[in-house]
Amino acid sequence: MTESAPEPFARAFRLRQHGQLLHGCEFPEGPAVVLDGPDIGVSVAPSLRTLLLNYPRAHVEWANEIEDDEARP
Repeated sequence: MTESAPEPFARAFRLRQHGQLLHGCEFPEGPAVVLDGPDIGVSVAPSLRTLLLNYPRAHVEWANEIEDDEARP
């Protein structure tokens, strides 16, 4: 089995949870970061799966899967 090469750039995503919208990215080597507002700041984890443990019931929206007009605030 051949292992595929990692994405060359970070992948942007949004987390939707309890009416809140948070922006983040997943880096090619695995780490994930989310901007979590003024109270917490930035959350970082070794993987997106691990990061999501802090956001129960959050829904991930990948930037490349969002319509252009929907991606703009």
